[in-house]
Amino acid sequence: MIRRIIAAGLGMTLTLSLVWLGILSGQEKAAVTDNAKAAQLAGALEAPDTSAADKAEPDGAAQTNAHTDPEADRLGAMDIDALQKINPDVIGWIHIPDTDIDYPLLHGDDNEHYLKHTWNNVLNPAGAIFMEHENAADMSDFNTIIYGHNMRSGSMFGSLKKYAEQAYWEAHPHIYIRCDSGVYRYDIFAAYKVRPATITYAMRIDPPQMREEFISCALDGSQIQTGIRPKQEDKILTLSTCIGDPAFRWVVQAVLNDEQA
Repeated sequence: MIRRIIAAGLGMTLTLSLVWLGILSGQEKAAVTDNAKAAQLAGALEAPDTSAADKAEPDGAAQTNAHTDPEADRLGAMDIDALQKINPDVIGWIHIPDTDIDYPLLHGDDNEHYLKHTWNNVLNPAGAIFMEHENAADMSDFNTIIYGHNMRSGSMFGSLKKYAEQAYWEAHPHIYIRCDSGVYRYDIFAAYKVRPATITYAMRIDPPQMREEFISCALDGSQIQTGIRPKQEDKILTLSTCIGDPAFRWVVQAVLNDEQA
């Protein structure tokens, strides 16, 4: 009898788990659809074709064209205003080329709302990609933190865990951010597991010795070796996601490219 009760209990638990996974899978698909609609609305599906324009430019513009970045051009041409008409908390876009990370970027009044709401404020456990609410929306802080869920399908920030592999970083070394102040390219320099109560998540990192500690902690903990060491006056971007263990987070950090600093 006891075995039957235990078996029945395990069966019920398994059934409920499968039901929950089915619900979550459906909600995740809905979130993916919402983000695809955002991309279409903002005109983010294709990068603009600059090849014809490059050929038409006079010789004096050759040096400028040599620095043309199609990914930056793509984000610069997006209609962020169209998204802001739906939700004014949309401050821009985040993109890592050749990955699933290509989403609206939110900046709310707290760090809770967009854990469970999509970019267009639809209740959904997949949430949205959003900036730390204490950060300046113009990316002017020394360390700007952006959060996203680690989804099983790899959506949202689910692909960040791949940066534990050196080869993955080599194939995807840049992060692009579009905001009101412009389009920025950040070069990834570290990826590692960290506890939330560390300097990685500090908001006020002004003293030079504190900035040096921040940089050293990132490089010492990194599972990839990039050869990039940020300077104290640089701007850092920290992408943060969960890893299943509430005691730790997984972060990928990048430094603003020197040409755009």
